[in-house]
Amino acid sequence: MIPPTPQEAGAPFLQKDTWNNTVLREQIVRAYIPIATRYESDEVDLVVKIYHDKDASNSGEMTRTIDLASMGSLIELKGLIGNFEYKGQGNCNTTGRDCYTKRFIMISGGSGIPPMIQILRAIAADVSDLTECLLLSGNRCEDILCKIQLDTLAKENTPGFV
Repeated sequence: MIPPTPQEAGAPFLQKDTWNNTVLREQIVRAYIPIATRYESDEVDLVVKIYHDKDASNSGEMTRTIDLASMGSLIELKGLIGNFEYKGQGNCNTTGRDCYTKRFIMISGGSGIPPMIQILRAIAADVSDLTECLLLSGNRCEDILCKIQLDTLAKENTPGFV
C-alpha cells in the first residue's frame, strides 16, 4: 500500500489521509488517521480492525476490502484533511489559530483512538513536553484498539499520562 506519487509519509496531527481503494475495481473512499506523525516515520501506519467473527456486518466496506486485498495491492492515498495540529510543548493550531494547553482531556473509543495515540506518542517522545493527558475510553477491555500500546505509554510516561 503506497501512494502513487512521492509525498511525505505520516500526517500532521489529527489530519486524515483519504484512501481510495481500487482493489475491487470500484471506488470506495474513506478517511483514516495514521498513528504515526510525519515527524516520526517514513511509513504510513494505520489501525484497521478486522472482524473475523460470524457477523461480518461489523466491518465496513473498506475494512472488508483491505482484508481481502492480496499483498502488493494498491490503495491510493489522497492528501490530508483536518484542522488541528499539535506542535509540541502544549502548543496547538486549530482552524488556523494558535493556542496553548496544559492538558488534554480525551474522550474516545473505537476509531477515535488513533488520533489520540498520535498526540500521546508525540508528547511521550519529547521528555521536555510536560503536557498532561487524560484518556477516557468507552470500550470493553477486549475491544480496545491498541490497548497494549496505550498501557505502555501510560506506564512509561507517568505522571503526565492518566
